[in-house]
Amino acid sequence: MNAGDDSRTIAAMTEYLKGREPTFFDRLRDLVDINTGLDNPEGRLKCLTMVEQRWQLLGFACERFERPGDMVHMVGRRPARGRDGQRLTKVLLLGHVDT
Repeated sequence: MNAGDDSRTIAAMTEYLKGREPTFFDRLRDLVDINTGLDNPEGRLKCLTMVEQRWQLLGFACERFERPGDMVHMVGRRPARGRDGQRLTKVLLLGHVDT
């Protein structure tokens, strides 16, 4: 990939996101309005389920891992292939749902 490809990718992403801000902020509000404190495992599970559902709609295969106590971790995987079948750079996203 060269610099020209990067600017075309950024332009395409910007065009895609135009007009989608209200939906983005509504979904973000739905997540942050959940009490996900360490004293509320039900809230953390609800938040994780919402994230999992969104990822699945985007084509991710999600797998949960329950840890001792009430901690649940999730891994989402999706093949990284371009339109031409070329392998793309892998991206790792880390986050947490407790506050």
